Amino acid sequence: MEKKYTGVHYDRDRKKWKVSLRVKGVLYVDTYTDTDIQGAKLRDIAIIKNDLKRPLQVLKPTKK
Repeated sequence: MEKKYTGVHYDRDRKKWKVSLRVKGVLYVDTYTDTDIQGAKLRDIAIIKNDLKRPLQVLKPTKK
């Protein structure tokens, strides 16, 4: 499986996509999804919710 998104990789043993997001030692996302795009969306949502200074990969930022 090809890795397309930062923080999302395929776990061959579980046959799922592993999603993680850690910033300055704090773990914001640590879960598994069925698709890589779902994982990237979950990661983007965590970035938005926690106002983290990380680039979004799938979702588009909205102007405030």
